[in-house]
Amino acid sequence: MTKNRKQVMALLQTKNTAMSAYEVIAAMQQEYDVNLHPMAAYRALDFLLQMHCVLHLRTINKFLYIDGQQHCFWQVFICENCRQIEKYPLPATIARPMLQHTSSAFQTKDLHIELHGLCKNCCDVPHT
Repeated sequence: MTKNRKQVMALLQTKNTAMSAYEVIAAMQQEYDVNLHPMAAYRALDFLLQMHCVLHLRTINKFLYIDGQQHCFWQVFICENCRQIEKYPLPATIARPMLQHTSSAFQTKDLHIELHGLCKNCCDVPHT
């Protein structure tokens, strides 16, 4: 793994939050004093996607580190108010039948499902 890829992975792991490619570039400058070119950032993120080290949250165009649970299916909850993100691995007993239910002509691209709503803290805020 190249130095850039290792640093991008370490950054996403340390920050423990979803980040866009440009947020990764800014954080790399701040954390590692590295001027990462946008194409280098996207190549590193694409490699990490292929290695199942990160998820690409397409609905918000951000990347999220997943800790070593390769080939696991994830459910990702995204709060529409505060943007808090929670991720949970789906047990194979649930994920496998969901994926097999689709027609044989359809192949899933992602290893996760993104669910939008409100987190507990935002639900507990009184509405005025």
